Amino acid sequence: MARRFVTDRGSAPKKMSAELDGSALASMRGEADEVIDRWVLGDERAQNPVWRVYDAREVGRDGRVLSSGRAVVVHGEHVQQDCRERLDRLRACRHPAVIHPVLESRVDGWPVVVMQRPKEPSVAQICRREGAFNERRTVRLGIALAEVLAGLHGLGLIHGALTWGCVHPVGRSVRISGWRPVLPGAWSDRVAPEVREGAPARAQADLWSLGRILANVLDGRPTDLWRGDGALGRLVMQLLSADPAERPRNATVLLSALARLR
Repeated sequence: MARRFVTDRGSAPKKMSAELDGSALASMRGEADEVIDRWVLGDERAQNPVWRVYDAREVGRDGRVLSSGRAVVVHGEHVQQDCRERLDRLRACRHPAVIHPVLESRVDGWPVVVMQRPKEPSVAQICRREGAFNERRTVRLGIALAEVLAGLHGLGLIHGALTWGCVHPVGRSVRISGWRPVLPGAWSDRVAPEVREGAPARAQADLWSLGRILANVLDGRPTDLWRGDGALGRLVMQLLSADPAERPRNATVLLSALARLR
């Protein structure tokens, strides 16, 4: 029996509530016996010491899948305050790049948040389908992402674990998914070096992530040890510096640097 929760369609439009049945996280598998306006949690996709990420799908009365997304179950007590604060900021943010939660609830006492999957493909999916980006296309992507980060950072929103799978191009801009609590010291190559060493995620960490995304698209694959040349290559290397002080001061400064490469 899959773990199921029923969305309360009569609740406030900006925040839906839910009730979940069952008691064990291990039961979040398989198909539901009956589905009426429900989100169903499926396979586990990622985990660390404080959260687990599951596939999620919204199923209509006729059994058709209406939409899909990812559910994050936060089971680390010491990051629940960070989770609440982040959700508050996400709900308050009206920036078009932010993909907002569609459901918030609790499972076994732990917070669970469902984020709808964007309809647009991610940069990772585009790159796997079309191959590596040329420099001109890479610069356009960097400008779009730097513009969005400048706006989000100005609103106090730090992503902290941005990857090319979280960036979804839309016209000349991008949308950003993958919002979840950031655990300093717990991750490896998904976060900036200072966060891996235990520092809190700040705006400079997002710039490091942007640099890694640009390195990935230039290579056409995830890359850890990247070396580049030319003006764009030097800028990417600056973004990937282990020392935050050696990176551009903020996203606006980076935007100016990228604009000079067009």
